[in-house]
Amino acid sequence: MSAPDAGAESSGGAGLLAAWRVLRERWWIVVLTALITMILAVILSLASHKQYQATSKVVLETSSQLNNVVLNGAATNSNSETQAATALLLVTSNPVAEAVNRSLKLEESTEELLGQVTASAEPNSNLIDIKAQDSSPQRSAQIATAFAEQYVAYRQRSALAQVSQGEKLLRERLEKLPPTATADRAQLQDALQKVIALEAVQTGEASVVDTAQVPKSASSPKPKRNALVGAILGLLLGFGLAFLVDLLDRRVKTVEAFEAAYGLRTLVVVPPASFSSRREDLHSAGFEPYRILRSTIAFSTMAGEAHAVLLTSAAPREGKTTVAVNLARAVALAGQTVILVEADLRRPTLSQHFSLQGTAGLTTAVIDGRPVAEVVQHPVPELPSLSVLPCGPTPPNAAELLRSAEMDEVIDDLLSSNRLVIFDAPPILGLADAQTMLDNPRIDTALIVARAYQTTREEIRRTRAIIAQRRVKPMGLVITGLGEAGDVQSYYDEAPDEHRSPAQGLGRIPQGAGRIR
Repeated sequence: MSAPDAGAESSGGAGLLAAWRVLRERWWIVVLTALITMILAVILSLASHKQYQATSKVVLETSSQLNNVVLNGAATNSNSETQAATALLLVTSNPVAEAVNRSLKLEESTEELLGQVTASAEPNSNLIDIKAQDSSPQRSAQIATAFAEQYVAYRQRSALAQVSQGEKLLRERLEKLPPTATADRAQLQDALQKVIALEAVQTGEASVVDTAQVPKSASSPKPKRNALVGAILGLLLGFGLAFLVDLLDRRVKTVEAFEAAYGLRTLVVVPPASFSSRREDLHSAGFEPYRILRSTIAFSTMAGEAHAVLLTSAAPREGKTTVAVNLARAVALAGQTVILVEADLRRPTLSQHFSLQGTAGLTTAVIDGRPVAEVVQHPVPELPSLSVLPCGPTPPNAAELLRSAEMDEVIDDLLSSNRLVIFDAPPILGLADAQTMLDNPRIDTALIVARAYQTTREEIRRTRAIIAQRRVKPMGLVITGLGEAGDVQSYYDEAPDEHRSPAQGLGRIPQGAGRIR
C-alpha cells in the first residue's frame, strides 16, 4: 500500500472512530430528538381531521372509430402514451369539474373540488384511476364516481361533435362532386351512412368500468405510519444535532486531540474510576496508571538521581493534586525516597488527601527560616519513604514568595538529599505562581495534567503560549478522566489467590529498587 493510500485509510478510520465517539457520548440527543418528532407526528395525526378516499375506474379505447370510418382505416392509431396523458389532464380539467359541481350541487368552488381529486394511469393498461378525498366517506365516493361519469360524458360530447363535423365534411364533398363522378359519389355516400350510424352508438372511446365504493376506513391521517416517518426523520435530525453540538463543544475529549493541541506526548491516561478516588488502593487496578507514570519518568529523566518534578495544569479542577499525591505514593512504593511539596499556596488541598498535623509548612520554612526537616511530615505509616511538605499559612504574596531567594534556599535544601521532589503547583492560567516556578533553574522537568471533557481548546492554546516562554519544558501529559480500567481490574480479579496474596503482602519494594534517575 502506498503512503497516500495508507494516510487516506488512517484518516478514514480516525473519522469513523470520531463519529462513533460522538454517537456514543451524545446518543441521548439522537434518541430524544427521534422521540420528540415521533410524538409530535402522532399528536398532529390525532389532531387532524380524518380524510376518506374513494376510487373509480375508467377504461380508454385505443382506436379512432371516426378515422376508420371516414378514412377507411388509412390513418394510424394515435400514440397510447399521449392518449393516456391527455386523458389524465382531461379528468381534472375545469369543464369536467364544473359538470361534477352542477350534478352534485356542491358548495365548493371548482378549484377546491379539483384539489380533492387526482387521476393516475395504471401501468401496462388503459385504465385510469380517479381518486377523490373528502372528510365524508359517502361524499368521497360520490365525487369519484361523478368525475368518472362526467369525464365519460365529456368524451362522448366531444366525440359527437367530431362525428357531426365529419358528417358536415362528407356532405360538403358530395355537393362539390361533378355529376359524372359516380364512383366517388357512391364511396362518399357509403361513408356518410356509416358516420350517421356511428353517431347513434358513439361512446367517446371511454367508459366507466368501476364506480367508487364508500370507504370503510380513513385514508389519512395514519398515526402508525406518521410515527414511523417521524422517528426516522428524528433520527436523521438527531444525528445532525449531535454532530453540531459536538462541533460547538470546545472541550477536548481524546488523547489525540490533547497531544495535537499541546504538542506533547501523553505519558499516561488515568481512567475516571482511578481518578475519582483521591487515594487509590496501592494494590488495586486503579493504581496502575500511577505506577506507569513513575516508570515513564524513571526512563525519561537522565540527569541524575535527585530530581525536581513540577505538576501543573491549565486550569483548576483538572486533577493535578490527585496525580501528584498518587505519583508520590507510587515512587515511595517502589522504594525511593520522595517528598511531595504543596506549592499551591493560594488553594492548598493536600489536607484532603492526608491527615496532616499542625499548620507549619513550606511558607513557614521560607518566611521564618525553619529547617525543612522540622516541617516535613510522614502521614502514611506504611510508606515511610514518603514525606509531605504542606503549604503552611497562606501568604498574601504567593508569587513573590515563590520567586524569593529564600524559596530557592528551601528548594536547594529539598534537593540536597537523595530523593525525588514533586511540586504540586497551581494552575498556569490566571496566576503567576506556576509560571515563576517554571522559570526556576532548580526545576528539572514538568508534567501537564489535563482533564478530558473539561479542558477547553482555548485554555490549552493560552497555556501552550505561556509554556513556550518558560525555561522548563514539560516532559509530557497526564490525561485524567478518560478511558476505562475494567480490563486491568478483570486481570487482577482472574489471578489465582495463591499468586495474588503474596504480591499484596510485599507492601513496598526494598529501598533503592526502581529509583528514578
